[in-house]
Amino acid sequence: MEVRKVLRKPPTENVLRIVSELGLREDMNSSEKARRVMEWVMVNARYFYDKYIVVVASQPFTGLPDYVLSAKETITRGGGDCEDLAILAYTLLKQALREGEKLYLIGVSSKISGHVALLYESGGKYMIIDPATSYVSNSTIMLTIYFRDVTMRVAPIGLDPDFKKMLIEGCLAENLQ
Repeated sequence: MEVRKVLRKPPTENVLRIVSELGLREDMNSSEKARRVMEWVMVNARYFYDKYIVVVASQPFTGLPDYVLSAKETITRGGGDCEDLAILAYTLLKQALREGEKLYLIGVSSKISGHVALLYESGGKYMIIDPATSYVSNSTIMLTIYFRDVTMRVAPIGLDPDFKKMLIEGCLAENLQ
């Protein structure tokens, strides 16, 4: 599906439920909104590559088109790749934007790869929100996990959501920070 088409879709019931659970409101501080969305994505989603079937042919491999998920599909699947996670964050934040705030998907690409993140403009200031790398302007959201005598800090986006919840609920990990 085309990115613009996905971004124009009205919010689904599951998106509105998450926005409500997070307490996102227009009058909130933009940093707080971004933080709440990122923390939700970090706990409830996982980075997945698009599923491709590679076919060896007699012609050179030039790449395959990316498959873009809607926020609803990303929530249902439990994650996605960089643009899917950025679209999910975009869709959640979009429900609580105040006048003058704007969201942009930003991307970089080369012949062999690309990356998509979210740019959030509020009051003349900009934040980069990049769920695929657990990054929100000037900080990386990490999960602190405790094992006997060892403490580890990991980027949670690569871990299974059920595993993350089990660690947090079992007091084996601290909420994201």
